[in-house]
Amino acid sequence: MKKELTRQQYLDLYYYMRLNRAVEDMMVKLFRQNKIVGGLYSSLGQEAISVGTAYALEKKDWLAPMIRNIGALLVKGVRPRDIFMQHMAKYDSPTKGKDGTSHFGDLDVLHIVSPISMLGDLIPVMTGVAMAGRYLGQKTVAMTWIGDGGSSTGVFHEGLNFAAAQKAPFVLILENNLWAYSTPVRKQVPLENLADRAKAYGIDSYIVDGNDVVAVYSTAKEAVERARAGEGPILIEAKSFRRLGHAQHDAAEYVPKEMRAYWEARDPIALYEKFLSSEKLLDAQGKKEMEEKIDTLLSAERDFAENSPMPPAELAETGVYCTGDDCHKIQAKWERPVAEVTPPRSSVKAVWTVPGFGSGKGSGGANAPIHFGDTQPAEDAAGNGTKSAKARKPVGKTPAKVAPKKTDGTQVTFLEAIKQAMFEEMERDPAVILMGEDVGVYGGAFKTSEGLLERFGWERVIDTPISESAIIGAACGMSYCGLRPICEMQFIDFIVCAFNQITNFVAKGHYLWNAPAPIVIRGPSGGGVHGGPFHSANPEMYFVHTPGLKVIYPSTPYDAKGLLKAAVRDNNPVLFFEHKFLYRRIKGEVPASDDTVPIGKAVVRREGKHLTILSYAAMMHTSLEAAEALAKEGIEAEVIDLRTLLPLDEETILQSVKKTNKCLVVHEDTKTGGIAGEIAAILCEKAFGDLDGPLMRVTSLDTPVPYAPTLEDYFLPSAKKVFSAAKELVRY
Repeated sequence: MKKELTRQQYLDLYYYMRLNRAVEDMMVKLFRQNKIVGGLYSSLGQEAISVGTAYALEKKDWLAPMIRNIGALLVKGVRPRDIFMQHMAKYDSPTKGKDGTSHFGDLDVLHIVSPISMLGDLIPVMTGVAMAGRYLGQKTVAMTWIGDGGSSTGVFHEGLNFAAAQKAPFVLILENNLWAYSTPVRKQVPLENLADRAKAYGIDSYIVDGNDVVAVYSTAKEAVERARAGEGPILIEAKSFRRLGHAQHDAAEYVPKEMRAYWEARDPIALYEKFLSSEKLLDAQGKKEMEEKIDTLLSAERDFAENSPMPPAELAETGVYCTGDDCHKIQAKWERPVAEVTPPRSSVKAVWTVPGFGSGKGSGGANAPIHFGDTQPAEDAAGNGTKSAKARKPVGKTPAKVAPKKTDGTQVTFLEAIKQAMFEEMERDPAVILMGEDVGVYGGAFKTSEGLLERFGWERVIDTPISESAIIGAACGMSYCGLRPICEMQFIDFIVCAFNQITNFVAKGHYLWNAPAPIVIRGPSGGGVHGGPFHSANPEMYFVHTPGLKVIYPSTPYDAKGLLKAAVRDNNPVLFFEHKFLYRRIKGEVPASDDTVPIGKAVVRREGKHLTILSYAAMMHTSLEAAEALAKEGIEAEVIDLRTLLPLDEETILQSVKKTNKCLVVHEDTKTGGIAGEIAAILCEKAFGDLDGPLMRVTSLDTPVPYAPTLEDYFLPSAKKVFSAAKELVRY
């Protein structure tokens, strides 16, 4: 240890390490008294890492702890009572009992992001926080921690690689505990030094003795300032040892006694006390006074926690969505001229420059869109060319009962409606950014973002690596700082690569710790274009099952534009599915000016009295085609476009079924687990007496989407299949 800090800094480090250990010691007692709910995870012997690294941050900087980084929370200003109450699941805890351990945060004051149990996910999230701070001109640094075990996860790679590619002001502390639960590090990684992993990302790294708090602080301070200065992310490997088992239930008998004894002799607090004593910075009286100060504080904090009530049972059903007065509205805090990121100053030329080979350029609209099989160009879909004989033509009369529209009379394609929505929202709000694979220079795989880079520049239209988890995680982090990212999945099939980030991090934030993530995840979905089993999916029900998300799947250009604009402005995460079969096959009017379409509201596309047909996306047009054929036989079907699948507009569905007494659901998703099953349950619970026949379904087969046109045509619902099912239902 070197003497290079002020006396107060030396004593601060000592105080926080002692406080860290005392808090954990008290929680062990509470655990043994059955006052702790769930598990208890100790950082015994690793206090120097949490305290030393967090102490290197400025107040404005951000951190995201793991469950053992209680010392970092204390340094940042978290009260011990909050830590106690979190573990005791009390109503006055930061999460009001909805989550436990160190799973809580504070976006407004302390700039803390809550962890989740899935290791590595914080790395892309904090990369996004770092990118947002830079974009807003705040000169902040983001920091998080990962263990040796967590450094083997895929999202560790995706997140750190993205941080490196973006030169984000981000510091990653890699705690080499020597054990991941019961697995020694040598069984996890074929490296002597885990810091060597940084070389793969072209970033700098440090190795530090994790039991030397001064060395940890000094190293972290240097890394933080380098990151703040624009040198990009830095990795610090802190070598230490987890002296207790994974949790209180784990006796850690897999650790050799000799290894445990070696590290116990290197206790970071004992070592630091010797240093402070030798430098005459701490004497027996000073140590006693500090112990008394901590004891007095924790006694009061423990009493407060124990006297806090348990949460009322009904609290369990509140807070899923960020709505009304309970919604935490995070605003972007600009510390740079907004004009720098708005046109015309943000405008650039869309080019890639390759050293030694000159510059390429974007298409500027000249390149033809990507085609699959018989997908038509826009001019053909508009009726200006020969249409494919096998194309499913969207048909249907103008709805008899539709919400009033404000339009300028212009007819645009579905794809153009998407582009217009993004363009207008980015013009309206500089906090709106777009990122994804090939969204910039190329303009998106289907050209939905063509021209946006030229207009809004590199900071707001971000070409990313092929890393869906990194894209979604970074977007989540950006949203915590007041930005409103739009994430494009090149094909919606690939969204499953980010499933954990979406369902466990993004969706649950508001419910658990009042941290909404206003991001939009959008992309081309659906079949009918011969894309095969990996480019034709309809995975909407994966996410309809996830509380906290909103799921939209429009069928018209009007709704595509209006709902996408509404999604960007919504304070919750929204998944926006764009059926690529519709991209260039249909035209329609779009909302004029700044109008939006309300999320969670279905619309009647065609009035009828004999049965109700519920559908959405491309199947809406198939359903309308069938309804026209049914009308020729005297059967008037009421066709309802669900538009939003979560939350579902039950009121419109129930009103229609009460009138027609029969219901047919048509969707392109497979039958098992599709939205039709959920609707059937709703009707059985709330409209059973109104039904004069069984709910019937016309869906795709329960198989992957086949590639050959003959197989895919057989796989998909068709107007003929809908017509036959409707006639059968009417006969009841």
